[in-house]
Amino acid sequence: MTAAIWSREVVEEEGPRGPLRRYRMRPPSLPAVLDATADRWPDRVHLVQGGDRRTFAEHRLAVRRAAGVLREAGVRPGDRVGILAANSPAWIASLWACWEIGAVAAPFNWSWTTEQIHGVIDDCSPAVVLVDAEHAPQVPSGIALPMSRLDDGPADDEPAGLPVVDETMPGLIIYTSGTTGRPKGATFTQGAVIASVQNALVGSRLPHELPDEPPPGVPMPVSLLSYPVFHMAGTMNVLVTTAIGGRLVFAGPKFDAVEILRLIERERVTAWGAVPTMAQRAADALADHHIDVSSLRAITLGGAPMPPGLPATLAERFGSLRGGASNAYGQTEVGGTVTIGGARDAAADPTCVGAPLGVAEICIDSPAGGGTGEVLVRTPSAMLGYWGQDESPIGDDGWVHTGDVGYLDDEGRLHIVDRIKDIIIRGGENISPTAVEEAIASHPSVDEVSVFSVPDADFGEAIAAVVVTSDPALTSDDLVAHARLTLSRFEVPEHWWIRSEPLERGTLDKVLRRQLRDEWLSTTARPS
Repeated sequence: MTAAIWSREVVEEEGPRGPLRRYRMRPPSLPAVLDATADRWPDRVHLVQGGDRRTFAEHRLAVRRAAGVLREAGVRPGDRVGILAANSPAWIASLWACWEIGAVAAPFNWSWTTEQIHGVIDDCSPAVVLVDAEHAPQVPSGIALPMSRLDDGPADDEPAGLPVVDETMPGLIIYTSGTTGRPKGATFTQGAVIASVQNALVGSRLPHELPDEPPPGVPMPVSLLSYPVFHMAGTMNVLVTTAIGGRLVFAGPKFDAVEILRLIERERVTAWGAVPTMAQRAADALADHHIDVSSLRAITLGGAPMPPGLPATLAERFGSLRGGASNAYGQTEVGGTVTIGGARDAAADPTCVGAPLGVAEICIDSPAGGGTGEVLVRTPSAMLGYWGQDESPIGDDGWVHTGDVGYLDDEGRLHIVDRIKDIIIRGGENISPTAVEEAIASHPSVDEVSVFSVPDADFGEAIAAVVVTSDPALTSDDLVAHARLTLSRFEVPEHWWIRSEPLERGTLDKVLRRQLRDEWLSTTARPS
């Protein structure tokens, strides 16, 4: 296999929709990234979950065994492989095994209902779906492949007959909520995923620039994985940590702030990527517990708007941070993070998410007063499109329309100030108001419904629903119970306004969602 070679030099190459900035030297495939690291640091501990500690050599052997099982199950290059399981070393081995044999990994959100899972299976038609014991009942038996069987593959560290894999091959489908409600599969080539990893690394040191062992007094890179790997942020955490020979420490499946702090203490974690809600809860817990978090050097926040006072709180509570917490910006469709700002920028202005990374380009479409308009991104890390759909936010010129509103300051840093799209971001989870409205509207006593976000000190945004009914006996408890039949737990509204007055509509008969939200927040119906 061709070696993984990295560089900082940027060149312009022709892409499928026009010119793209690319790194002149880059790994030829994702398997090459893992091989380079495992060859260099075979005995270094890489994955830690409770008492399970796996070296790079052990991890690569698990990947090879899993690849053998998938091939025996009939998976071929280009086939989709669903993954429905909690974060674990076996999950990570499954991801790499897909890439090893040229298959397309399609992680599923473990919070989805069975109906949603079946809808995504219909969408991407996976050859198999790897499942853990908890989620196996949600997948048709004909395509379910227990993850526990992955260790049954041949114990061959150099398997024969592996296909030739390159950067042009589709390698990953990340499902994301859209404004139409149905999860859509953002599809990435292996090269797009590599570009995102390289973007993340050029801000510090590339793998070949790292010494074989850290100098005295310099800690080993240890990253805390608290994102689900079915999110792009979780996938990138895995890949960046792998590329630099770092240790990846798994948090529990349910977020627990005290557990997070104790993991940082026990494993001497140096870096943590989190949504603002997680970081705020950890900071609050640290005020009540004597836990040594002095190893932590960096917290990178993303996935939701930054609360104004959070950077200062984190700098105060986590005194070892290099200047505080940094703020990042990206979205699934562009391959994850495309800007990152310094801690000082975030502290001075929470809307500032920093300058574009490496080969990412950013412009503002049709800027109005103050240069504000829709944020467009062009980058080789962007998706090809949505699996099986003609709809795409990518223009013919290769610019991705993000639906976010912002401006570029005089120093080229991006500021995010609003969203064109109606997606609700609750604690890092993207939620389609349309999908929630459809679920609530199916209740026989509901005449009209409108769903939107309201501010929330904990999650950044919470879900509010205005329901019109002629049934005076209808309660919010009734609606919650009904919504839970088809919605994931994080999609069920926390706040309800049940009324008999019809909803205000515009000239095209659309509910005036923003006007309704403003009315909500200015009346006694405002959530506490």
